[in-house]
Amino acid sequence: MSNLYLKPANQVDSTKGALALLFDPSSSLRRFLSYVRPHLHLLILATLFGILKFSIPIAVPVVAGHIVDRLLVSDSVSLQDKLHYVNRICGLLLVIFAASGFGIYFRHFLASKVQYLTILNLRVPSINTCRGFP
Repeated sequence: MSNLYLKPANQVDSTKGALALLFDPSSSLRRFLSYVRPHLHLLILATLFGILKFSIPIAVPVVAGHIVDRLLVSDSVSLQDKLHYVNRICGLLLVIFAASGFGIYFRHFLASKVQYLTILNLRVPSINTCRGFP
């Protein structure tokens, strides 16, 4: 029953780093992560959508550099073909940015769901413990 409660701040050893706390079986962080573990798949999906969310804005400078450095400077491609490639690339960027909205939505949805389920998993044992008090 004592593992349901987190250590008070004055009992936590501040000399340990965060990684050391993960390997200490009595640490509050490790006990907290045990409540997150059942929802790890949702957390991993939210993290992947987060990586996608923050990677998409980097696409504009990379693609712009590609257009300027390789396509527009090239003399082997006609002007008509250059315009065609630029239009296709800009259309592709537009589709990517439009689709990124769905990724952002699902990232927030999954992160909120993990948060809700973790808090629920924390509350249920706490309430059951409190019900047992006289």
